[in-house]
Amino acid sequence: GAMADINQALQQNPDYYDAFIYRGLMKTDAGDHYGASLDFSKAIKVNPKKYEGFFNRGKSYKNMEKFKDAELDLTVALRYNPKFAEGYVVRALINFELWDYKQVIRDCESAINLNGDLQIKLETLMRKAKSKIF
Repeated sequence: GAMADINQALQQNPDYYDAFIYRGLMKTDAGDHYGASLDFSKAIKVNPKKYEGFFNRGKSYKNMEKFKDAELDLTVALRYNPKFAEGYVVRALINFELWDYKQVIRDCESAINLNGDLQIKLETLMRKAKSKIF
């Protein structure tokens, strides 16, 4: 299947960035967030300047409730791709777990500025964050 093809591609080319990303995404879909995070780490090692590895590893860490690590990875991903609306959405969700409600609002506003269609999706999160700020 697809996993075997990716594994074979990586045997032939152990620095195949996209193959690590795809395999990590397949492991994510299977619920193997730790295994996925290892593949995303390998992708980052191959190319530390591409945002996808950091974004996807950050999502894996979020799924494992490693919120501080997740927040760091999302910040790096957004540094490499500051116009990535979904990155702000995911970081907002992570910062909600870290009780950084002001950052949640900033990230929601950044996402909405990049993609107005996200306003409805993020309204509830922003309202919850605002209610937590005293």
